[in-house]
Amino acid sequence: KRALTELKKEKEDVVLIGEAVNSSFIEYVRSINYHCYSNQEMFQCGFDALYHYVSFDPLLKFFETKKIEDLLKYKGALNVENYTICEEGFIIRSIENHDQRRIASLSDVDSFIKSVFSFSLFTRGPGFIYNGEECKNSKRLNFFEKEDIDFTIHDKNYSDFVMKNIRLKRRESNKDLHLSMIVDSNKKTLAIKNLYNDGHYEIGIFNFEEKECRV
Repeated sequence: KRALTELKKEKEDVVLIGEAVNSSFIEYVRSINYHCYSNQEMFQCGFDALYHYVSFDPLLKFFETKKIEDLLKYKGALNVENYTICEEGFIIRSIENHDQRRIASLSDVDSFIKSVFSFSLFTRGPGFIYNGEECKNSKRLNFFEKEDIDFTIHDKNYSDFVMKNIRLKRRESNKDLHLSMIVDSNKKTLAIKNLYNDGHYEIGIFNFEEKECRV
């Protein structure tokens, strides 16, 4: 709060992004009698955007197991995340970072990789693309040693797909997106309904089945 007060003296439209922690870690820290700030508390302190760590654990579990029950747990966690933050707060739904595997390493199925990437940009909040994610890099970077990033485009189809999603994300209408909510869908699919202030909506359907399926 003190930092935000001082920053706004210099630049009124400053944006604060907070790297809060996974829900499992919040529970652990509190279990040993230390305080760990929730997303809601972080937003109340003045942060504008937080990473999606409250819901991230079950999504990572699904990527590991590819089991539908883990995807169902993620859908539940998404709902909790949606309804326990202030309406002004933004969630950054990044998939890749220095602690996680690359999207391109999660599957050999191109449609799965595209679905995961597209989902990460579809929901309300700022987009986030980790270095090399746009080039379909599969190698996880070493965070503690200097390492060159390969920005070579090996798959033109995929890089075009990334640019298309970036253009969709940057549409002026997305400034009026006020809620991304889960819609019931069958099999290993994730359906998100984006609600806009003027009353219209868009639905994104993301297939994590690794094969064609009827939704």
